[in-house]
Amino acid sequence: MFEIGQQSTLPTQLAPSSRTLYIVLAILFGPLGFHDFYIGKFGLGALKIIALLLMLVAEPLFFAALFVALYLLGLIQAFTVRHDSKGTPLA
Repeated sequence: MFEIGQQSTLPTQLAPSSRTLYIVLAILFGPLGFHDFYIGKFGLGALKIIALLLMLVAEPLFFAALFVALYLLGLIQAFTVRHDSKGTPLA
């Protein structure tokens, strides 16, 4: 509990995102966009999930092709993305 006049020791900034965790998420869950959510690119992550769900419902063959394409994109992102959505370098 805080007492009156006591300074808060909570950090004012969040710690930078881990590059290692980003790479692991991209390799394991690349098509689902979990690595995009991790670095704050919520729109891109949501777009990947929505596209996969739409293709799964519409045409399973296109779903498989999109899944492979998004997995390859995730692998490329894993080793090329160096900053999060706010421009902070991944640690």
